[in-house]
Amino acid sequence: MVLGDYFRRNVAMYADKTAFIHEERRLTFAELDARVNRLIHALTGLGLEKGDRVAILAKNCIPFMEVYGSSEKGGLVTVPLNFRRRERSSVTSSTIRDRRRWSFRRSFSPP
Repeated sequence: MVLGDYFRRNVAMYADKTAFIHEERRLTFAELDARVNRLIHALTGLGLEKGDRVAILAKNCIPFMEVYGSSEKGGLVTVPLNFRRRERSSVTSSTIRDRRRWSFRRSFSPP
């Protein structure tokens, strides 16, 4: 089994169960699956293919898990960036090399 198989199995077994809780928001496995599928279609529509990497800069939150879920199901590789690093060097040329798409929380976006 690959990670995407585990994701699909959990959706089939626990569709109406809560998958994640973040602050006041709850998401069932079925809702997570629908959001993950939309993200996979959006990323592949942008040209990403199996094996491509998706960098994400975010704290633990539901969108963070959606990126991971889309990577698992879509055959992509999630590259989490360390939001705790204060130095600008946390995003270096070695970090961004060959990355075609980025995902980040609004609180991390440039001014």
